Amino acid sequence: MTQIYIILRNKNCTLHSIINFKIMKNITKLLTLTIVISTLTAFIVTIKESTPPGTIKLKENFYVNKTEVTNVEYREYLHWLNKIYGQNSEEYKKALPDTSVWSGTNVFIDLYLRHPQYGNNPVIGLTLEQAIKYCKWRSDRVYENMMINKKAIDLNNNKQKDSIFTIENFLSGKYPSKIKLSPDEYYPIPEYKLPTKEEWEFAATSNLDINKYEYGVTDLKKKHFNTKEISENFTVEVKKSEQNDFKLLGMIGNVSEMVEEPNISKGGSWFNYLNDCKIKNDIPYTKPTAWIGFRCICKWKYK
Repeated sequence: MTQIYIILRNKNCTLHSIINFKIMKNITKLLTLTIVISTLTAFIVTIKESTPPGTIKLKENFYVNKTEVTNVEYREYLHWLNKIYGQNSEEYKKALPDTSVWSGTNVFIDLYLRHPQYGNNPVIGLTLEQAIKYCKWRSDRVYENMMINKKAIDLNNNKQKDSIFTIENFLSGKYPSKIKLSPDEYYPIPEYKLPTKEEWEFAATSNLDINKYEYGVTDLKKKHFNTKEISENFTVEVKKSEQNDFKLLGMIGNVSEMVEEPNISKGGSWFNYLNDCKIKNDIPYTKPTAWIGFRCICKWKYK
């Protein structure tokens, strides 16, 4: 009988468990192997195997948001900018969606972004640059929380614009750390971003043959995508969108999604007919619209 004792620590570096594996062998010798995993290694393994907040793992080190970014999620970003820089600052004003995209429906100009009824609808009226900046902000906040949990930094409730946490400030030593970390302890780092066309199409196909399943689902008749055929010329809550085999919601219809490549969106929207929403189709745009949103992907960055 071989016994292997593995001492593990959780992400807060506290003793988590001792696992005793008993492996029966027809051998004449007794071999005892003790493996002790260090705090650092266990921490990195824990992070490596974890899923970044809000995402689903599709393959090795490739995670995708289950839904498009919602109004309430984007408002959290606006609230943070307002708290740090102020409502009259350029940082805050440049992040505001263009609500005039609801031209002809003035009630939505005033209500769509901020009314609780539409909090779980996808945020729209954004430029590519605004979406990219949101992804960067999200990376900073997730990594900041990781370092707080690791007790490397304190929770900062009195943030000032000249002392905010960013990944770059922390790695360069410009943001104060409570403890001295070794270079390896800074990693991995979450990087939220927009998907490339290729990455978006992979997520949308659900590993199906795209030539046979042009919408990434095996039974199109059972799906009711929010496209022009059935939409009420409006978005729906992201969790009411149809799900593909990767369990991602809203890859087809509701809002078309920006990708990393400029002026290209994918998946179609309430404004498009279903035939225009095939995964391979590129849907162009030149400015913010009421039918284009975005979702993030995330990858862990290692040294």
